[in-house]
Amino acid sequence: PTATLTRSTRNSNEDVNSVAISQDGSTIAVGFSSADVNGSNNGVVCIYDKPGGGWANATEDHVLQPGALAASNHLFGRAVSLSSDGTYMAAVSRSGVSGSGYSTAYMFSTNGTTWTEDAVLSMEDQGTQYAESVAITSNGSRVIAGASFWDLDGTTLNCGCIYVWDKPASGWADKDYDIQLTADTRL
Repeated sequence: PTATLTRSTRNSNEDVNSVAISQDGSTIAVGFSSADVNGSNNGVVCIYDKPGGGWANATEDHVLQPGALAASNHLFGRAVSLSSDGTYMAAVSRSGVSGSGYSTAYMFSTNGTTWTEDAVLSMEDQGTQYAESVAITSNGSRVIAGASFWDLDGTTLNCGCIYVWDKPASGWADKDYDIQLTADTRL
């Protein structure tokens, strides 16, 4: 059977930018980065939980947005990723919390009932780099985001880079990246 999952307050100009499904198929995350929620183009991620009887036509079960947002054009939900069991969700925005040009990654988790923003994961501030992708490990212990317009030493433009964050032993919390992989990174 086919099920239609919709956003309850979606405007016609708010397109789906990203989608992820947990490995067990119980959770779907959908990023609407152009959603006009708490400002123009600030974006949201909608979470859909699989009902006990299987997927059926439904609206979102949860609407997620970071606690701190730029006044507009945050574009949260540009890319989303879920852990295997759907208890962790990582998402990126196009602009930082202060409205600057650099992207930010966010980590959310659920206790099975409520979703909570666990961490703001910072990227290097270069003014014009934008995260276009995000991935999370199956157990939610590592997040990786790709920033497409990162400039190498200010001379090689738009070569891109990858940011990596590892979950601290004490749990997710706001932090800068742990590793930055660039065109000249040697592992």
